Amino acid sequence: MFYKAKNGVSGGSKKEKGDYAEQLVADMLVRQGFIIIGRNIHSCYGEIDIIARKDQIIACVEVKMRHNPSFDVSYLITPSKQRKIIATAKKFIVTHGLDMYTCRFDVVFVTIMNNAAPTCEYIPHAFSDDDML
Repeated sequence: MFYKAKNGVSGGSKKEKGDYAEQLVADMLVRQGFIIIGRNIHSCYGEIDIIARKDQIIACVEVKMRHNPSFDVSYLITPSKQRKIIATAKKFIVTHGLDMYTCRFDVVFVTIMNNAAPTCEYIPHAFSDDDML
């Protein structure tokens, strides 16, 4: 069973903690005026944690959680992972008729330490389709 402490995450499985981090990010995006149009989108290529729209932007968001702020999780978003996210986004955009929007790929690092309030480091345009050329 997952439960949230007053200011952070106290228990639960890795998946439950990941779901909690994704919900924090989704809530943050909504507060910034985004509309969440997809969560945990799977394709034969891979998975995207959150897809959100604001104005003419479709943001495909990868959420990474860490418990130690000095632990650099950026290496976890390898070129291979980026290609999978990009391919999944392209399939989602075509399937849902969203090709009139500009797509960007964002990454959010959610840091959760003990009972401290979680923090989010949001990196818009963290990578692009051009990076894969």
